[in-house]
Amino acid sequence: MKVQKSALCAHWSQLIQRIHQQIERLRNQADYVLLRVKVGVQSAFAEQKASGSVTAEYAVILIAATGFAGVLALILKSPEVKSQLTALITRGLKAA
Repeated sequence: MKVQKSALCAHWSQLIQRIHQQIERLRNQADYVLLRVKVGVQSAFAEQKASGSVTAEYAVILIAATGFAGVLALILKSPEVKSQLTALITRGLKAA
């Protein structure tokens, strides 16, 4: 009876060891899957942030360009610049 008991204990011990190994493999696979999901989510957020920043950069550039165009329009409408441009164009036409 003792021989059967020790053989049965050894069998159960091996079975429990295999179960522990399977559980460890499943944990590793689950950790890998979670890591891949985490990386995917982070990259999706990074792309979303990047696209938002690009949109913001375009908005800032558009505002700056509009302001610059307004300043140029004011400068070109001034009487001093108008007379200088007119003189430049007149000289160019006379030379041709």
